[in-house]
Amino acid sequence: MTITIGSFTATGLREAHRPAHLDLGYTGIGSRGALHLLDGALRAQSPTRFTLSGGIASRVKRELGRLAVVVPQLRPHPEVAAVQSVHRTARRAWTSGSDVSGG
Repeated sequence: MTITIGSFTATGLREAHRPAHLDLGYTGIGSRGALHLLDGALRAQSPTRFTLSGGIASRVKRELGRLAVVVPQLRPHPEVAAVQSVHRTARRAWTSGSDVSGG
């Protein structure tokens, strides 16, 4: 049975909303949960890049990373990158003892 909503079938909706990046850091997922995640990632039709925090077995992180090697790295929006760049420059100038105001 195919369900059609507008011009999308149920299969089309599932593929259209498949995340390329999923940040699960600091969620308390643990190694057992990460193993379930790996099991699903091995069966997935398209790869997803996962971000996991500490406490996860390194073998699981390596395997998830290997599966996601074709997913491009997530890059910040250009405006966010500009703010980050200014923030890093100001922090370096402040910690080195120079005057940030230029005077």
